[in-house]
Amino acid sequence: MSVSRLVFWEMFRWLPFIIALPFVLAWPAAPALGQSGTVSVPTASASLRRGPIHIDDEPDWRTATPITAFVQGEPVEGVPPQERTDVRVLYDAGAPYVAAVMHESDPRRIGRQLVRRDDRGQYDHFEVSIDPDRDGRTGYRFRVGASGVQRDVYLYDDVREDQAWDAVWESAVSIDSTGWSVEMRIPLSQIRYVASDAPQVWDVNFARHRVADDETAYFALQRTAHRHVANGHLRRLSNPTLRIGYRSQPS
Repeated sequence: MSVSRLVFWEMFRWLPFIIALPFVLAWPAAPALGQSGTVSVPTASASLRRGPIHIDDEPDWRTATPITAFVQGEPVEGVPPQERTDVRVLYDAGAPYVAAVMHESDPRRIGRQLVRRDDRGQYDHFEVSIDPDRDGRTGYRFRVGASGVQRDVYLYDDVREDQAWDAVWESAVSIDSTGWSVEMRIPLSQIRYVASDAPQVWDVNFARHRVADDETAYFALQRTAHRHVANGHLRRLSNPTLRIGYRSQPS
């Protein structure tokens, strides 16, 4: 076979791949990878509670590291949120405690619709999602609206919700001239778990929704094409008496 015919047949053999190449290059990119080759996720720390703390009171949160790096998921993915959110997490042998401050330039825009527990509605809210097994498919979500209404669900198959699951937990809401705030106590007794005395890392996420601008901001950005139950990391400090961890299925 001549050289010219050989070149022709080689071009013909690779023609389908050459034609398809522009479509491959145009395919949506995967999440950015870190230097280790893994998907980069935000990380925060929880602090050990050392003094008394009561819901609907003024606890000492000075030992907790503030979590402020939120990113907008809707309406414009990946841009900074319009309003600041500060979150702090404490823990003891019985429960994690979450305090969130939702700053609002004009508190009159806070959505305060009053609904029944577990109902959806047009109200501002803050929520905590916990991935029990760090598998990206199962977890628990606890939400509190600006009017104080609670909503909790068990998460499975990544995006499905068991709304019949109800836990007994505490929360308190306050609204002032700078925005609104919420404090939450989620007893470990409400979640089945595998005990461990060693420090642990949980997969968590925090989210805030503002009705006024139909904006949702996340600690760990939730993308439609790469949705996870909770894909931020929350480190826990060493505490030999702390026995926490989770099993994937509630009773």
